[in-house]
Amino acid sequence: MDWPKHITVDKRIVQILSGSTYENFPKAVRELVTNSYDADATEVKITFDEVKQSMIVSDNGTGMSERDFDLYFRIAGRRREKTPRTKSGRQIVGQFGVGFLAVFPFCREFRIESKMKGAEEVVYARIPTAQYFTADNRLLDVSDIVIEGGMIESSVTDKEKSYTIVELKGFTRLTEAFFSEKYGSRKRKSSIAKYDGFSRLIWQLEEDLPLQYEDKSIEKIMQSTQGAPLRVFANGKELHRRTYGKSVLDKNKGHHEEFGKIKFRYIILTDYQAIQPVEARFLKIRNLNVGVGDRTTFGVGATGPRSRLHHLSGEIHVLEGLNDLLAVNRDQFNYSPDYEDMKEYFASKLRWLSGQLEGLHDLDSLSPKSEGAARVGDVNLLDPVKMHKMVERLEKSGFKVKTTSAKETATSASITVDRKSKTITVPAASETLYGKVEVLGATYSLKLDTWDWHTEPLFPACRIEDQTIVINRAYPLFKQRKYTDIFVKLHMLLIKEYEKGTLARKAYQALVENLLAYFDDYLKGA
Repeated sequence: MDWPKHITVDKRIVQILSGSTYENFPKAVRELVTNSYDADATEVKITFDEVKQSMIVSDNGTGMSERDFDLYFRIAGRRREKTPRTKSGRQIVGQFGVGFLAVFPFCREFRIESKMKGAEEVVYARIPTAQYFTADNRLLDVSDIVIEGGMIESSVTDKEKSYTIVELKGFTRLTEAFFSEKYGSRKRKSSIAKYDGFSRLIWQLEEDLPLQYEDKSIEKIMQSTQGAPLRVFANGKELHRRTYGKSVLDKNKGHHEEFGKIKFRYIILTDYQAIQPVEARFLKIRNLNVGVGDRTTFGVGATGPRSRLHHLSGEIHVLEGLNDLLAVNRDQFNYSPDYEDMKEYFASKLRWLSGQLEGLHDLDSLSPKSEGAARVGDVNLLDPVKMHKMVERLEKSGFKVKTTSAKETATSASITVDRKSKTITVPAASETLYGKVEVLGATYSLKLDTWDWHTEPLFPACRIEDQTIVINRAYPLFKQRKYTDIFVKLHMLLIKEYEKGTLARKAYQALVENLLAYFDDYLKGA
């Protein structure tokens, strides 16, 4: 075999490399570790030194011969021969030969050495990658890339050992930008953008690499390990796949589910509050256990905000059927009818589950709380029929429903929600929902009714009957649930001041009438 060697790269890879941004750095490292995974490594060590501008990725995989090096460099960008599984039983992930090329925009020099089991020599190579990129990060003619290297006698005394070591030497402006304190234009409090550079890198690697779950119960459900498990260490700390949410809302039935040729497992989780960091919200797709792209809602919420969607997090593990559709950048899939069906399947689930969480929130808002009385969310839930339908839907999604006895209802006639035990307790009486709110220190029960607010000059929105607030379902400002509690209590304050005589009838009527005009923009959005 002659040295120096040259690289053959197809035009698609050139375009991808030339379009790299600092955000691609973790994805490039992902490709190096994926190569180790395909080489049947059981352990990968990442050693990062920002001061020395060096990153070393070493593994105990099968290693490469000089002939393998020829293949490693020559077929970049072309589909490899199909070998479905490694000796340990792992499904082969790489297919484009893009792994080592992905890191080119991020280092000034690329070094690699490798040894196979039983070999007495080590094969090594060095590529001065900085010479092949312009100042604006455009890749030059790849046929000019020269690979210096050769064979040297191994210093490893144990001939049975095998390994591959890759070093990225000298960081480019892209890499420096990733680790810069100025990373990201908006450092949201709950975003990984506020992390230091190394922590951001670790977070993304734990998202994308074929690791085992930190939560063993999730590992048992998802059965993520295929063949020998992979352990990855970064500066001595072992990485694990994280999950965000302790309550399982939905998961695949049986071993897997499928659409056409696509087979997959999934799990959708929540903690009944906003998932943090924001990058962990929604569903992560993994192809053969390796992350593909960012988390997604499959278009749900794209045309307008969808309440509680950001309370959901989960994973979709594609077991087979999409590897041939993986785009060259390995962050998206090309079109297929089966894939479109799968996307709509999960879009439907996200719509359903976010709706259930919103309903649960509304039911919970009617529960008595130690810090004060309940809030009014969706006025329709004051309708016993609609409330019971919502309870039935939640029951189908895994909640247990209990009904209080008549005696218990008499002392505490309220619906209660226990999220920890996933239990909803409903009053035995069903004529009213018995929700309560507090206004100026007085507590009132809630009741729903409907009347023509146009013809009611004094009480178009609410009226008081003894210690009960009767709410007009038809009143425009109650159409959206977001500010209903504010509008109900605002009307109650006006009524109380009017009844006390501190607000004259004419002034009271003017305020009531002007409320609708003042909130005209709100009504248009309803």
